[in-house]
Amino acid sequence: MNKRIKAGLAMVAVACVAAATAIAGAGAADAGDGSRLIYKAGNAPIGTSFCLFDVCAPAGTMLHVVEGQDYGDSISLSYVRAQVTGLADICNWWIDFDFEQDPSKHIQGEFHRGCTNNAYVRTDFAMPNVFPVGRVCAVLYENAIVRSRQCHSLP
Repeated sequence: MNKRIKAGLAMVAVACVAAATAIAGAGAADAGDGSRLIYKAGNAPIGTSFCLFDVCAPAGTMLHVVEGQDYGDSISLSYVRAQVTGLADICNWWIDFDFEQDPSKHIQGEFHRGCTNNAYVRTDFAMPNVFPVGRVCAVLYENAIVRSRQCHSLP
């Protein structure tokens, strides 16, 4: 294969992965009541990769978003969500949300039978809700095997 074409394909694959991970961001702003608004987003690759002419990229990504307010020693969350997008299907899947500092705050995801390459899960919280400062993780399971995990440190 022509070296220019191979280099071009490699650049396209890298650009696709970079664009998928560039969506990630984090921010906090003063809410006016002594708390700070929190918005965190991040991507994690889905375990299986595909290769084209010796250039490999993830078969998909999982976007994990957390929004809420930081009160210093605790966090009040509005919602957590995760979205999976990819080239390959995921089958018999669910997404859990785990709060590492308080295992009782584990949110068991709904089981989805069948296959898809575009999945979305969102959990809204009624106010007031208090979560400990620490890490929150979204964990994607396929056929009871962890396929991807993405975590945010709160605040």
